[in-house]
Amino acid sequence: MTWVPAGQPRTFSSQVRSIADGAEAKYQVHVARVPRPGQAATWEKKAEGTVPVTRGAVSFEWNTEGPPTAGDWGQRYWRARYDVSIPQQGRAPIQAQSQEVAVFHDWVELTTLDAEGQPLPNVRFNLNIVVGGRRVGQRRNLRTDAQGVLRVTGLQGGDVGIEFVSPFVLVSWESGTGCVLRARVRQIKRARFVFPRTRNGRANHKQYVNLPDVAGGAPRDEGQRMRFKLKLDDGKSGDKIFFKVEFRATQLLTASETAGEQPFQGLNPRNDVTRPSITGGATPGWAPQGGKEVTLSADGEQPEVVVDLGPCGGDQFTFKIGGDERCGDDTVVVTNWRKVYYQVMAPAGMALGNTRDMHASIKGRMASRLGRAFIEWSHHRTHTFPDANAPAGSLLPKSYFRRRGRGNIFVLTDRTANATPAGVNFDASKDPRCIKLRLCNLNCFFDPGAPPGGAGHAVSNLTVNATSADFLVSLPAERLRDMGRLFLLESAMTGGDLGIRSIRWRATVPTTYVVGGGGGAPPAGGGAPPGGGGGGGGGGGPPPPPHPGLNAGAQRTGTFTGRAQVAPLITVVDAYSFRVALPRPGPGDYVGAAVTDTECPVELTLQLELASDTGLGLNQGSGAVLAVYSPDIAPNVTADVIAHEVGHQIHQSASSGGGAGMNALPSGLVRRSVPAGTAYVGYGHQGPHCAYGIRRATRQTVSSTASPAWDASRADQRGTCIMFGQNNGPDPSFASAGFCPDCSRIIQAKNLSSVLNPT
Repeated sequence: MTWVPAGQPRTFSSQVRSIADGAEAKYQVHVARVPRPGQAATWEKKAEGTVPVTRGAVSFEWNTEGPPTAGDWGQRYWRARYDVSIPQQGRAPIQAQSQEVAVFHDWVELTTLDAEGQPLPNVRFNLNIVVGGRRVGQRRNLRTDAQGVLRVTGLQGGDVGIEFVSPFVLVSWESGTGCVLRARVRQIKRARFVFPRTRNGRANHKQYVNLPDVAGGAPRDEGQRMRFKLKLDDGKSGDKIFFKVEFRATQLLTASETAGEQPFQGLNPRNDVTRPSITGGATPGWAPQGGKEVTLSADGEQPEVVVDLGPCGGDQFTFKIGGDERCGDDTVVVTNWRKVYYQVMAPAGMALGNTRDMHASIKGRMASRLGRAFIEWSHHRTHTFPDANAPAGSLLPKSYFRRRGRGNIFVLTDRTANATPAGVNFDASKDPRCIKLRLCNLNCFFDPGAPPGGAGHAVSNLTVNATSADFLVSLPAERLRDMGRLFLLESAMTGGDLGIRSIRWRATVPTTYVVGGGGGAPPAGGGAPPGGGGGGGGGGGPPPPPHPGLNAGAQRTGTFTGRAQVAPLITVVDAYSFRVALPRPGPGDYVGAAVTDTECPVELTLQLELASDTGLGLNQGSGAVLAVYSPDIAPNVTADVIAHEVGHQIHQSASSGGGAGMNALPSGLVRRSVPAGTAYVGYGHQGPHCAYGIRRATRQTVSSTASPAWDASRADQRGTCIMFGQNNGPDPSFASAGFCPDCSRIIQAKNLSSVLNPT
């Protein structure tokens, strides 16, 4: 439809080529108002006249007239058309009809009134021109004058729409058609968040639901019961603030991505002890689903609304407030997070960053790993200590471990892992949400299945033949491989004792050996005794004394035990070799390379204490985690190990059945064990771990925890979850993809109000 402004001359023309020039043509102009709903348009005549046919056409001019703009049926535009009739002798007249046009007024006048019908000045609004449902023009940020009136001119044709701009809202139209509009409007006071603060009407907020709220203090980002503080601009007693909360609970119990398995079965999708709820305000009829309003009891009051978020990580909701029911002034999107603090303990010589914290690359990777489970890893304090304050036996020369350079390295074991150096006092102000992170250069463990007398240590005997009083003992590589363990000298595992528990010695001279003649028996192997007088039947004098390695014809033996006896005999070379000096008086008096009258080899049996292979991390319980921090290990590996051990500290990887300790699961969650599920205990590791990523067919070949370790030589048997039992190898990076979907859901469901006993 063509839009034609009112009050302008308009030429109408129709072609009538079959009619001779000069013939008389009658025309009529008809208009029709836009009908009310349910009514048909009624056409009325507005102009008529007679004009001659000229050059095969009928043309005439009409000064367009717009519709009435006021009254009961005032309108901005109406429809218009014309009809042409040319009489013919003896025949019916020729009829012609035009296409319709829309004749419109190019202005609109708006009057704004208050609730009592009095002029309301300075009301802001936007004016839209719409044709066929599409906006074709707009005037923004218009404002009525001091009398509450504004006439807008030069407008396009189309329907007019008025949008009142905050803080003004429409109450009702007194006249909502035509060009003369009258509206009752009320001014809405803007509502704002005092906490949390927004920018441009919106904010994204992290709430740490595992931290305690500070009762009576200012609202903070800590606490499961989040306290919002609201404000109404120029708020007076009796004014209202409207708010609405839209919860989006995290679906923790969706099916596992592993080959159609469904290892999670639960009672509700959140596993919360407390469902999200709103405290404060009244529920009005306008928004029964999540909407409330609060009335100010005093001028300038800043009311507080409390929302119980529940303990789960990753839950999200939107809080909207406003001075009216639209709640369109301020919006905050809140996501549940948990904050876990850590303290660092390290020797003074360890290369830490400028902040005396771990290297930035490690911290960044830790933040990424734990952030996926909505846990923030927050540094609290660092404690360093000089070498002199290290636990006894924990500082060992680098040469023991064939490392370059001089000086010591800090070695922690299962015997000294919890020994706190002198002068180090862990800060308890962040407990029970704080983990004590003990960093060391090397971490070794004793085999808990020690033989009798081992006092928790594995013991192995090494037998050598001494052919001089001072000789070197080197542990053969093949022997170490057979033992599968690391031999440590000066190990703190023995409380400062040497790694050699005892030395037994035995002279190797035959018991039948007698020096000189006089009926002495021949040495083993036959032949005359050396230095003898012929052995012919006892000629003259007493027999010479026996070999000094014999006592009454028996081989001499002895044992050196305890540090006081063993230590003086040993000089450490490195972790795999040491020197032994046989004592005098004693076997050092007659040791030699061969059996003679005065010397013989001495057989030594050394009882060695053995540690299991070096580890990279250990969860020690009670909020303590041990981790190796060394330039020999890539930062990403260190971060993965720490994340793995922190996972254990917060009871990962929990297996089915719930229970205490690492097996505790949130209420309503069940995680199945292998082969049907992914949780397993044992298989070459200590504690529960996760087999996510290992093919189900492979898991089904394992029947019990007594089975051997997973075969790491097969790629399909390497778990992809960071909670895969990976601490039995030198490089765990193959399982550094982070927490798997199974573990992430359980960690999100944990109540981490305490990392010592999370539920």
